[in-house]
Amino acid sequence: MLEHSPKNSNTWARYTRNLAEIYGIEDPLKLINRSPPLKKEFSDVVHAKITAYCENELRSLAAKNSKMKWFNVSVKGLNSKPHPLLSGIATTKEVLKSRAHMKLLCDDLFTYEKKAKYEGGSAHCRLCLSENEIEDVEHIINNCSLYTEMRDRVKFEMKEICNQILPSSCVEEIFVDPSSFTQFVLDFTSLNLPVRIDNSSEVFNMLLNLSRDLCFGILKIRSQKLRSLKKLSS
Repeated sequence: MLEHSPKNSNTWARYTRNLAEIYGIEDPLKLINRSPPLKKEFSDVVHAKITAYCENELRSLAAKNSKMKWFNVSVKGLNSKPHPLLSGIATTKEVLKSRAHMKLLCDDLFTYEKKAKYEGGSAHCRLCLSENEIEDVEHIINNCSLYTEMRDRVKFEMKEICNQILPSSCVEEIFVDPSSFTQFVLDFTSLNLPVRIDNSSEVFNMLLNLSRDLCFGILKIRSQKLRSLKKLSS
């Protein structure tokens, strides 16, 4: 049956061969013609092959997902461990700050850019003096004048911390480039960065707290400003 069942057959034999082909496992027809491997050995091989297949599928889907620009799992190991940015959450306040952080990291904020895309109208930011700038996550984190005071304070503290462990040229590269700075704030452990901070670093918790504070503060101010604009227009 393994040898003669056609590809469109619904038999268990063809189904088994199809699964082996999908996951890159040795053809069952070849397996029965040689000495069988140990059960544990074969089970480990099958588990590794299926895991690799699923990881590649997830990476492929993530690469096509527009919301995964900053949280790019295609360059991270999918090892079933929680993301390092979810560590150290012990209080309700930290939960709120972490939610704001994750919302921006996963590009789940309904910005004017998204509003224009889904509902029409202009994508420019209504919350600052930059009349022609599109309000996306990078604009919010790096450019919007509404958050300048908070951003400058956090940016200064982050640079001081980074200067303790990174060469000054690397620090400048991260903090001068808008895209790199946005990525650093959202996920300073990301391999998207020219230089990243490992979660085992002594400065990890300090940077994580600053990132959460900035994201939480930005969304709080933005929400208040949007409510004010809504009242004025009504």
